[in-house]
Amino acid sequence: MSPINPKSAVETNNDGNNTLDVLIIGAGWAGLAAAKELKRIGSVKILEGRHAYGGRCRSELLEDGITVAEHGAQWIHGARNNNPVYRAALEAGVELKRSTYSSQAVYQSANDGSCHRVDPERYAFFYDYLMEGKGGFFAYQEVRQENDDEDVSLRECATGFLAKIDATEEQKLWMEYILESEIVQEYSGSIDDTSMFWWDSDVDIGGGDVEMAQGYQGILEHYVKGIEHLIDYNARVTKIDWSLEGQVTVHYTQNGEHQQITAKRVVITVPLGVLQAKSIEFQPALPAAKQKAIAGIGMGLLNKCLFVWDEKDVPNLPWPQDCEWIERIVAPNSDHPQGLWTEHFNTQPVTGRPVLCCFTGGKVAQDVEQWSDQQIQESAWKSLKHQFGRQDIPEPRQCIITKWGQDEWARGSYTYNNIGGEHSNRKKLAEPLEGKLYFAGEACSPNSFGTTHGALSSGVTAAKQVIGQSKKKKARKAHEIAAGAVKGARKIAQVVHQKYDAAVKA
Repeated sequence: MSPINPKSAVETNNDGNNTLDVLIIGAGWAGLAAAKELKRIGSVKILEGRHAYGGRCRSELLEDGITVAEHGAQWIHGARNNNPVYRAALEAGVELKRSTYSSQAVYQSANDGSCHRVDPERYAFFYDYLMEGKGGFFAYQEVRQENDDEDVSLRECATGFLAKIDATEEQKLWMEYILESEIVQEYSGSIDDTSMFWWDSDVDIGGGDVEMAQGYQGILEHYVKGIEHLIDYNARVTKIDWSLEGQVTVHYTQNGEHQQITAKRVVITVPLGVLQAKSIEFQPALPAAKQKAIAGIGMGLLNKCLFVWDEKDVPNLPWPQDCEWIERIVAPNSDHPQGLWTEHFNTQPVTGRPVLCCFTGGKVAQDVEQWSDQQIQESAWKSLKHQFGRQDIPEPRQCIITKWGQDEWARGSYTYNNIGGEHSNRKKLAEPLEGKLYFAGEACSPNSFGTTHGALSSGVTAAKQVIGQSKKKKARKAHEIAAGAVKGARKIAQVVHQKYDAAVKA
């Protein structure tokens, strides 16, 4: 996504000097949303480390000139008017395509190397028995959520459940598959690290999921209109000095040169992974409670290997083209873990384009990310050939690989609630500091973490906090002026009275 005529956004504020009213760090959904709210009240500028806006939303038009690949966010979760990103999509007039997780084909590998498609009734049997009802895992973990005194990982919780039902080896395989498919691939954290207490503390706003035929780019291009001139690109923030009263000085490098800018307030919207990596120095250091909140939230990883074909190849692709999700259960003796190219999203029934998005999440994604792009592509391609028992699958025309953990502007994909963390950490992360530093981003959202609408809403919340603080300051200033005027009037009256008394005595 290319910026639209980026130019410097330094402005003179209402006080007639070069101290900005608000400086925003990061031009993802949170930063853009904050800017749209704050531009009405004074001078605003956004510093963005990348060469384009969008943050972890990144659409790429591929070689065929038609297909759009999403490197990051793929769906709008919650196609309802209470979702601000969905409303933005409607306003932008982009083409939306409904997606459904029930559109799936599940395969199972056997020890002899073969792989067969699982009958839907068999899938329903295992899912219902293991997960649903009073005797299922969801009910089991809810009881433990309510009654256990100490948090444990979902792995430990699942192990306890399997022991309770005296699970067979087949049931254990299915359990591993379901947890990987529904939790790791959804929340981006390994079940070894995910909190039993808080993993499902997000709120489903309803409406189902939709994908954009031409990607998130169309929404962002519409949303950014009117504020694109406020963004400075390629600006690497290195230090935030908030030691002085009433102002914050931000140091950054741009095109190899050191720059600094002063603002009354700063809204920080960088991903949690950047804060955890301490890529930005704070002077003075952030308070212990803020640092604890930053460290206490999990930064997850979900990566993609996208294969793209020409239309002429579609008849020879072996997976069912009417199914969105192509999944696999690994064999008991497999050298590869569940989660290594066992979850695929087929965009054909949604966007009409022949793209297969192969996912890795959690610890598997961390391991895979250390491989070269060539190794990743070969591994995913070999896995597909095994799953369908075909060596003659048409070669893709293009392959796209993401490594969000190595992305210096993200340091991960999105957040999850990790073991030992407290759900209140997200609110603590979002709390302003001394009316000068404000925080926003999906990590700050207690109910919608890991989503674009969570990021957008947090940016609006931070902007309202800034506006509220600004109104309080103006009210205090007006009160001080009024109080000064009253005090001055009393002083004048006292002097007049004294002169009157002196005149009478004379």
